[in-house]
Amino acid sequence: MAEEQNKKTWKILLVDDYEPILKANTYWVSDVLEDAGYAKSDFCIDTSVNGDLALKKVESNGFYDAIISDYDMPFNGVKLYIGLKNLEQQKRVVFITGNADGLRKELSTKLENKDYKEPLILEKMKDGFYESLRNIILEYLR
Repeated sequence: MAEEQNKKTWKILLVDDYEPILKANTYWVSDVLEDAGYAKSDFCIDTSVNGDLALKKVESNGFYDAIISDYDMPFNGVKLYIGLKNLEQQKRVVFITGNADGLRKELSTKLENKDYKEPLILEKMKDGFYESLRNIILEYLR
């Protein structure tokens, strides 16, 4: 019984301004975790439609084990990333984008001379995209 009380609930935050994609990603991440042996009670998936609301969720809900965010959206992913004050939290950010070059360019400009680690960037629709994202999520939950 004590073991159940001390059991960790893994927290994941998904951020995308296009709600059909946000909903599909929520189902996909849930399926990935269940297929890996996690029960629904083992994890909590929060969602946000922009970076500003995502920051507010981090401030109110505390540390997330993974933040998976779109880049191209109002209050974009870079603003979200810079707004994360906890460096350990920044290490848990994964960007999903179709505009990796634009993201890298903005990151290099905005993060110049700052103590930030460049986040992981996965390009949508590339070969192995879903497998890479699956592996990253499972690695973050170890």
